[in-house]
Amino acid sequence: MSWFQLLQKRLKKRILCNSFIYEIDLSYIENDEHNFLWNFLNEEEKNKASRMIKHVAECFVVCRSVCKKIVGKHLKVDIENIQFDYGKNGKPYLKGKQNLHFNISHSKDMAVLGIHYGSPIGIDVEFIDEKCDILPLMDLFMYEHEKKWVLETDTLSRFFIIWTLKEAILKKTGTGISNEGFPTIEINAVGSYQYKNDGLYSRAISDGKYMISVCV
Repeated sequence: MSWFQLLQKRLKKRILCNSFIYEIDLSYIENDEHNFLWNFLNEEEKNKASRMIKHVAECFVVCRSVCKKIVGKHLKVDIENIQFDYGKNGKPYLKGKQNLHFNISHSKDMAVLGIHYGSPIGIDVEFIDEKCDILPLMDLFMYEHEKKWVLETDTLSRFFIIWTLKEAILKKTGTGISNEGFPTIEINAVGSYQYKNDGLYSRAISDGKYMISVCV
């Protein structure tokens, strides 16, 4: 096992919103992959993985090690020198690296890492579950104009667009939901969304199985 072999198998890269977006496939993790990547975790990360159930631990090991490798490549430093710190709401960051910003999201068998230079980034990925009862969920976090747009057509897809966009906005700020509730998204057209002065982008990936959204 080598990094080249593993990344060729697990990683897909794209550019969205002037950001580097990496899709990490977490399905069917083999023992040799797990054992190889385990060596790149620090003691705190190993202890955390040891407390998880098997599949969750495997996904954590792959996601964390691959993300550290990619961030290290962008910073031109060895993976052993990459240590994540966390804000009060759990958003990871690199202490002392003010120009490089990153964010991570995970759903089912997919993780995504977003890297942006100069300003914070928020990213979210969700598995598009066709069995999801979305109508009662819409009332929890959508405003009337958003619900109307979702119900017009392609309801399931549009539901996950709004969901992931709002998650990406909240993850960019790292502050969680404010007293004003969830952010309000202005919908200009399919594929054109706005929240204050932030850049927003959303699209289906992995043959339409997942929805990914980015906020920068």
